[in-house]
Amino acid sequence: MNFSQHAGRRASRMHANPWLIFAVIGVGSFLGPLSGSIVNVALPTIGDYYHTDLQSVKWVVLVFLVVNTFLLPLAGKWGQRFGGSRLYVLGFTLYGLGSMLCGISAHFALQELVLARVIQAMGSALLFATSGALVAKFIPPERRGLAFGLVGSIVAVALVTGPVLGGVICASWNWTWIFWVQLPVALLGVISSLVLLPTDEHGEALEFPVASSVAWVLLIGGLSLVGEAFSKGLWVEYLWLSIPLTALAFSGLIASERRGPPLFDYSMFRLPAFRMAAAGALMLNLIFFTLLLFLPFYLQVYLNLSQGQTGMILGISPLATFAFGPAMGHLADRFGFRLPILTGMALMTLGFLALSEGITTHALWPVAASMALLGAGSGMFGGPNLAAMMGSVSPAQRPLAGSMGALTRNLGFMIGTSAGSIGLGLLLAHVGGHSLMLAARTEELTPQSVPAAAFVYAFSHLALICAVLAFLGLLGNLRFPNRLPAAIALHEEPEGAAATA
Repeated sequence: MNFSQHAGRRASRMHANPWLIFAVIGVGSFLGPLSGSIVNVALPTIGDYYHTDLQSVKWVVLVFLVVNTFLLPLAGKWGQRFGGSRLYVLGFTLYGLGSMLCGISAHFALQELVLARVIQAMGSALLFATSGALVAKFIPPERRGLAFGLVGSIVAVALVTGPVLGGVICASWNWTWIFWVQLPVALLGVISSLVLLPTDEHGEALEFPVASSVAWVLLIGGLSLVGEAFSKGLWVEYLWLSIPLTALAFSGLIASERRGPPLFDYSMFRLPAFRMAAAGALMLNLIFFTLLLFLPFYLQVYLNLSQGQTGMILGISPLATFAFGPAMGHLADRFGFRLPILTGMALMTLGFLALSEGITTHALWPVAASMALLGAGSGMFGGPNLAAMMGSVSPAQRPLAGSMGALTRNLGFMIGTSAGSIGLGLLLAHVGGHSLMLAARTEELTPQSVPAAAFVYAFSHLALICAVLAFLGLLGNLRFPNRLPAAIALHEEPEGAAATA
């Protein structure tokens, strides 16, 4: 039997049992969030090892985010050209190589660890950009809501597992094991992808968007530096420069996209389901990450909770996502997208209102309730929203749509952290003057540098702003398409039939 015959039979088996393919996708969906959550908890340990300050060691996380975000739209184009299966195997390979180099970097300087994280981020970008397209390609349309809900649950498990595993490793072994434990998972991904994923045909050659890529990386770097400038107390000195440069990069991206070749496929945004799903996902991630930026400080510094207690409170949210994600995805498969999406946004609104109340009254139970509401709302919203996003486009556009779905999460984090830092500072300035805003940035955040009353005022009002944004998201989704057009489902039948012929 030659290779092409083997690949054809393998493709036929996979279409007969698409959940084997989903198992492979689940491994990739687990790795990216695990890497972020497991590394964050180890930053102080890594800083002590290299005898450097926390601001410098933060680049271990920041460079991963910037490289990942920059590559996502390019990975979507490569998926169109070379096929999602090939890119998925390459993603696991690069991720495993990066994890190994991160482990080895303990024998060198911090710069080598940062460079190794670049390679790991490249692999993560390929995995995230293609996973959604693979789900949409191989999971039947009537089961996609369930599949994307399960993806959300897998991400939630990774977010819960990462801090616990990272804390145990740093307390019991060398910190490099936070990277070594990821290596066998990546190897499992490589092997399972080679065995289980059907091979793709090559697409048409695409012209590389050089000008747009340069403008895009400048824009992503600018968004990161806005938040970094504020967090390092350089708000007055450098924010006036970084914001105009970021705006200039954005203008350059628009100009280069018009001249072409474009980096993004704008025809997808003419589809109501895709447009509303992308906007909703960006809004959800933006307000969620704004919250996560300051909540740990509030719990540990102002409520005097231990690190373990803080982890338990924060862990309520991903556990709720894990509980509600698959069920709401299944509900969307049976009754349509609109109900779970609107319910999710409504719970997010209530969650931020409960958080604001808990912060104002210093009561812990409203904070815990808000984490449950926010996690449940995210789980209800995420799976159906992504299923609608991926199902609304043609099969040829799915790699680009998948990269856009992953991009909304990263952009939400970057914009949310920058806007949240600036918003909290402005609220502190409103209640305590410019000096209090600078104290929050230049000094260690304590009740002595920022009095509890001022921080409570600023953080509770920031939660209220997030509640308003979530409610606006609810209103914006009132006309969300409940079902995809029948023409899309009919368009998908020949692909499955051809694969099983």
